[in-house]
Amino acid sequence: MAKKTLGQLLSENGINELRLTSMGNSIASGYSYMNITQPLLYRDETIESIMAEKGITLKRYHFARYANNNDEHVYSWFLSNITEEEIYHLNRVDILHERVIGLTPDLLAKYYPEHSVENLGLRNIILENNPNLANIVIYHGATGSFLDNIKRNGKHKLTTGIKRDCTSIESILKAIQINNRFEESNTQVYLCGAPRLLNTPVTDIFINSRLKKIASTYANVTYVPPISRKILYQQNGYGISPDTHYNEEEYLTLLNKIMESISDNYLMKKAMIDIDREFFNMSRKIEEGGNLDKDSMIEERLNEWITILEAQGMNIHYFLNTLKRYLLDRQPYDFHYLGNETMKTHINQLKK
Repeated sequence: MAKKTLGQLLSENGINELRLTSMGNSIASGYSYMNITQPLLYRDETIESIMAEKGITLKRYHFARYANNNDEHVYSWFLSNITEEEIYHLNRVDILHERVIGLTPDLLAKYYPEHSVENLGLRNIILENNPNLANIVIYHGATGSFLDNIKRNGKHKLTTGIKRDCTSIESILKAIQINNRFEESNTQVYLCGAPRLLNTPVTDIFINSRLKKIASTYANVTYVPPISRKILYQQNGYGISPDTHYNEEEYLTLLNKIMESISDNYLMKKAMIDIDREFFNMSRKIEEGGNLDKDSMIEERLNEWITILEAQGMNIHYFLNTLKRYLLDRQPYDFHYLGNETMKTHINQLKK
């Protein structure tokens, strides 16, 4: 249902290409220790046809690894503009060292080809500016450095690795938001919570609470909570064992939850990206000596988006509360020359 709703929403808003990029750790790669491994985005076999019914081309990109995937490494992929062929090669290297179930030679060649048709770079994919493109990054992270310390006898066994990963995640999010502001791209990021360890709240307390807070500080980022999962998994020939990853059914549930989140938040985040860009540039022009009628410009842009969101049946009160928190949080850094009270007054007027 969420995929059909999303397809309709994108079609009504002039989108003819949906680009999904899975980025980050072993969950982003669709890895499973006790069940079949398959790239995350290719586990959904219906989304392509659903989008096609609405005249939307679906493109899926895989920039994730089973191993050696701490977020500083992911950040280095972004900075170096790692290509599809390069990340596929790293996945094939991982397969030599990790237990992988269900990945036949034919599937290996299908998912991680040695010679990619496009062979695009990660930055080129997620930073593209195209008004007819819905450019979505699905990011799973914040576990790599913690697991590196556990598995490799590192000295930082507690939360140091989590903090280390979160700084790199923020670096990626900052770069994408800056590109949205200066290059008029509209890339959205859906930052996914880490799986619950043995289905307890431990992961939520130490990892996901951080990710949720990080997401709230960027105009283009939405936090997606993890799903409920089993503790023990069984596989013929492999016995019974706990796994920090999902099984086939759980991965599909996760994907459905992500698609629901995109469907629910896409238009609101598009509005926030546009307002953030407009207000940032207005503040910058005033700082540089420009003479702008900021009150009328702020009112015009807010009313424009309220009209669009209302026509789509969005919760305007929720949107304005979210926007207000975001703008006032960033006001001293990004919107100072618009004035704190100016933005607050205009948003409060719309809430009445």
